[in-house]
Amino acid sequence: MQTTIAATIHGTSYDTSLLPIDQAIIEINTEPKQTIVTQNGQYSFNVPIGEYTITAVATVDNEFLTENQNISVKDNGDYTLDLILFPEIDDFEDPLDFEIEPGLDEKKPLTSLWMGLIIIFIAIVVWFFLKNKKPKKTLTKKTEEEIQDEDEELDKIYKIIKEAKRITQKEIRKQTSLSEAKISLIISQLEAENKIKKIKKGRTNIILLT
Repeated sequence: MQTTIAATIHGTSYDTSLLPIDQAIIEINTEPKQTIVTQNGQYSFNVPIGEYTITAVATVDNEFLTENQNISVKDNGDYTLDLILFPEIDDFEDPLDFEIEPGLDEKKPLTSLWMGLIIIFIAIVVWFFLKNKKPKKTLTKKTEEEIQDEDEELDKIYKIIKEAKRITQKEIRKQTSLSEAKISLIISQLEAENKIKKIKKGRTNIILLT
């Protein structure tokens, strides 16, 4: 049965210093298996759709490096898979050579865990405190500013009416930058304070000074 080539897997092999590895041996478990020796770290395989394992080995400065990566090819196209090769586990020192004081090794992680939880708890408490505190200050400041602005706007409208003694609401709007709704609220407030009198005439209101 003829195998249909569906995709290309390619990439670069690096050592632990992230330098490209020349002469690294890269294998992929296709049927049949494919093997390539890298030049400037580059490799490339043509493969059908499927699940694969890519294995890379190399010797750099007399140190044996290796890496295994799985890749799933589900469709046609290019798949980029860079490989970083590390020394084999056997090359590291045997952890049994270290002398560990009995009991200490178990207590330290637990102590660190509790300390971490305490720090996280304190951070959460501080965060909630600041979160709940800031909006109140902002809200109070904003409310004071709004009250001051509203008083200034009310005084401005009342001054216009006082000077004119008789004026339409439309004319008031022309002399200010306030919206029609805002002017209506201010006029209603002045009327409630018995400072003015509002008379409906057609589509507008005539404002009289009392």
